[in-house]
Amino acid sequence: MATKYIFDLDETITKTNYQWEEAFFKSQIGEEAKYFLPHKYELLISYEELYKRYEAKSLSDHFANYGFNIPPYVIEEWSDFKGTVTAIPEMANFIIWLADQNKRLVLLSNWFTKAQKEKLHRVGLLQYFDTIIGGDIALKPSPESYKLAVGKTPIEDCIMIGDDYKKDYLGAIQVGLPAYHVTDENRNEVIRKLRLK
Repeated sequence: MATKYIFDLDETITKTNYQWEEAFFKSQIGEEAKYFLPHKYELLISYEELYKRYEAKSLSDHFANYGFNIPPYVIEEWSDFKGTVTAIPEMANFIIWLADQNKRLVLLSNWFTKAQKEKLHRVGLLQYFDTIIGGDIALKPSPESYKLAVGKTPIEDCIMIGDDYKKDYLGAIQVGLPAYHVTDENRNEVIRKLRLK
């Protein structure tokens, strides 16, 4: 019987609008923003493959390796979430249901903790989570990230739930943590199965 449910956030529990980043980066780095933004996601992915956690200085250095000057203070401000976010209704209802069943809930997400807490707060779900582990603490799929999320709970009593096959499913399975890969297509079916656990 699972007692602890470990969730990813973006595209698992929430959908986020990042349009604010265009104006933000233009105000911080000027015309360079139009060259940086199209590469932002792939640069973050490559950073996550090299480092065990997010840190403003090392992320700034990583961007500089690709010719982008994004100072650490800009990264710190970027990690203060300024966008709009909505909860995926089926997942929000499932989280509330789990909390009513006295299950322990953990957020394990690959972005800065303060930003992910703010997103949960805005969609009214922050109070249901016992622990928030952001990418500035540990990055998936490093084994350390899952160990932190599991804590002292027996690993077989935990379940990882997320939309990223490599980080949320495969990485968890490889350390013995039961996991479910959630997509827009299978979300209701996964929730149905998890309600029976």
